[in-house]
Amino acid sequence: MQASGRSVAMAVVVVSVLAATTTAHMMGLGSCKNFEGMQNFDPARFNGTWYVMNKVGTRSDCLVVTYNLMEDDQSFEVKEVRRPPYSDVIPLDFAITNTGSLTPKGDSGKFTVRWNNGIIPFTGTYAIPNTDYENFAIDIECQEFFGFLRRVSATILSRNPEMASAKVEELLDELASQFEIPRNRMNAVDQSNCVEMEANDFNFVVDENGIRSALKELKKIEYLSKLSPEQAAEIVETFEN
Repeated sequence: MQASGRSVAMAVVVVSVLAATTTAHMMGLGSCKNFEGMQNFDPARFNGTWYVMNKVGTRSDCLVVTYNLMEDDQSFEVKEVRRPPYSDVIPLDFAITNTGSLTPKGDSGKFTVRWNNGIIPFTGTYAIPNTDYENFAIDIECQEFFGFLRRVSATILSRNPEMASAKVEELLDELASQFEIPRNRMNAVDQSNCVEMEANDFNFVVDENGIRSALKELKKIEYLSKLSPEQAAEIVETFEN
């Protein structure tokens, strides 16, 4: 890899990490609307892995969310794993992992969400208004800033990497009619040609330490960018083993 090519690759990785941790929301004026979760929500049945079919404002591919039920059988640890935008222009497979938590608010599918994105964590309201647990779900979340700004996101989830187009259309209509989420803001997520997590060369984790955890992985990329392709390939193999 030539010096100029290495610089471009490093820049792409940095931009990808930052883009993946700051997009997938839409901003608006005013406070969050009072939206409710599904009555008689069953956390145990919702537990596990979900594939993202559509999400507000995302440019990422291969977006998967895992909900890990905590010991209280009500709260969740959440991990969002994605292939970030622009990552297809460099010869490395890498993923971004965002971590967070859901703490229940009552006995419906409504939670307080805390995401460890960026430099400071974000806290807001998160709800699951509709799911059959085995095939589909939709979520919506909102965070307030400074008393006059809100940041809203919504997601269509599937237990499988594919969902019938008719079902996607039905859920898009539900989000638009009940939660005022414009259909044209719900970007489709490509779940094809995705690499298994274990097969990625790098996984940038944004956890309770903020984006600093991800930057540790960037140091590895910076080091590799200074090596020849053959030397870099040998070191990547040691990461995988």
